[in-house]
Amino acid sequence: MKTIILTDRVQYQEAVKSIRDEWLSDLLIYIGIDRDIVKEMPRDVAVEYFLHNDLEVIEYVDIGALKVVHEGEVVGEWAGPDLKIKEGEYGDLYYEVEIEHWSVADEEIYL
Repeated sequence: MKTIILTDRVQYQEAVKSIRDEWLSDLLIYIGIDRDIVKEMPRDVAVEYFLHNDLEVIEYVDIGALKVVHEGEVVGEWAGPDLKIKEGEYGDLYYEVEIEHWSVADEEIYL
């Protein structure tokens, strides 16, 4: 799948992270992980919870990408954003952000 958003050039990272976190949250729900419990846990407890549920969320910080592995199988991937500068009708500049992503939840919804 591909997601495209329009955002200002200053705070685009927050916009992308917000959408990525929502995507991850939806995926966790789909595979049976209680996202509300995870949100409230301290990081070390959340790591133990993920290990207990055979779940890995691998973040590639330098490019803003994620890979989610559950029970040894890749169940989702979120690529880093592709940024294009666009000009509005009044000469203002903004980013068109394109993000490729895939998950088992997406496959079920769109098949």
